[in-house]
Amino acid sequence: MGRKPIARIKYRRFEFGTGHTPPYFALRCQWRQVKSMTMNMDEHGLQSLDLLHLTAGEKTNTLQVICDFFDDDRLSGQLERLRSWRDSVLRDDYFRGDKGSPSELLYFQRLNLRLLEALYQLLQADGPHLGGAKNTVAAVFSQHPLPWYREQLEEWLEHGLSSKGAGEFITSASLITVYENLIQLYHAAAGIQESIAAKNIESKNQILTPMKTVSLYQPDPSVDQHNTETISRVVSSIRHKVPLTRIIFYLGASPQPDLRLFFLVVTSDEERRQAQEISQQVEETCRPLGSITVIAMHAHLALSRSQDASSFFSRSLTCPVVFLSGELLPTALFPHRLAERTPDDRATVCWQRWQGQARDFLKGAGYYLNEGMAEPALFSLHQAAECALCGIIKVVSGHQGGSHNLATLLKLTQLFTGDLKAVFDLNTPEGVQAFDLLKGAYVNVRYKDGYEVSIEPVKSLYMVVERCLTATQALYKRFMLISSI
Repeated sequence: MGRKPIARIKYRRFEFGTGHTPPYFALRCQWRQVKSMTMNMDEHGLQSLDLLHLTAGEKTNTLQVICDFFDDDRLSGQLERLRSWRDSVLRDDYFRGDKGSPSELLYFQRLNLRLLEALYQLLQADGPHLGGAKNTVAAVFSQHPLPWYREQLEEWLEHGLSSKGAGEFITSASLITVYENLIQLYHAAAGIQESIAAKNIESKNQILTPMKTVSLYQPDPSVDQHNTETISRVVSSIRHKVPLTRIIFYLGASPQPDLRLFFLVVTSDEERRQAQEISQQVEETCRPLGSITVIAMHAHLALSRSQDASSFFSRSLTCPVVFLSGELLPTALFPHRLAERTPDDRATVCWQRWQGQARDFLKGAGYYLNEGMAEPALFSLHQAAECALCGIIKVVSGHQGGSHNLATLLKLTQLFTGDLKAVFDLNTPEGVQAFDLLKGAYVNVRYKDGYEVSIEPVKSLYMVVERCLTATQALYKRFMLISSI
């Protein structure tokens, strides 16, 4: 029962053969101390500390964690990555991700920890969602408690990031147990996701509440005692994750109850990562801080748009600057006066283009459904939703960035309205499952061989996407009316 002496950990394994210690070395040492304290607390029955990697929102909506796990990759892909991780623990070489880098392992380990804690939470709640997977999950956690698996995955991480095999530092019995039990939990989680998605989406079926009058709002950009600490921690995370950050604007917060904080990050042109990649990495890091959306932009793009009063960036200049590096951007970035934005023919042309494409894709989905072709219908519904969301974001906010990720687009709409999130009913497990099916369609249908989906959930999604198009059309009309006054 005693914990393993810290002296047994071979810290030289972190060096990757370079002779240098990674920046997260000290954090991992501190984490081992916290982990040991948690193990001791668990032995004394302090169960409130069991869920260390889930946010408050994820603890109340555990199914979202399972959705996130398979949104990252399908079951076969996750099983293959787990096998690669196991092999890297055994052999004299570190884990290599899809791009040949070991950094992916940090993210994958966290996915596994969150999945373990989510399934443990479902088991403790003894609710109906586990279904036929309950016996499997119960057997896994009766064999070893949650903290034991957490500790084992920490060991796996250390050895997976090492250029030397684990050798005597991990027993064959524990390695086999962890590997086989994780496989069982992967399959159990996949079964939970599939059964709930089918049952909940089909039960939602034909009845949808009438669309209320849509509303627009401006995010609140005030920095006060209620959000100063959160903003400061977000800025610190951004600077750590993106060292080439030049300026950070706090764009504001959406109204309660769906509070979300928005930030615009302008980086140096020397930053090689794509803007969307930067946003995703920072948002993942900031997940424990709450609902955070980060819009990233390289300096040259910011400069090109700073003089256009109709652009998203030019209006962001009026928002609070919460970080400014010593390498200031040119003064041309800050015009003395920004013209008031008024709707013009460009907004109308832009909307007609995107809304027209959305309606064409919706018609295509209807045709495929009539022919009994579920997969192309699902893909067409994804494209319809994507076009509608892209169009309303461009017209109302002026933000010109695009994405195939519906979750990202939906977050951006919360800059000016909460009505589109309400369309997808994301405050319920049923709505989350339906949206998960829709947002995964772009990758699943287009790139995954053998992907299949039943026709009934797609029929239900057709009505949801149709409501989305209706809502975006109403938002466009309201925006044009308000802007012209």
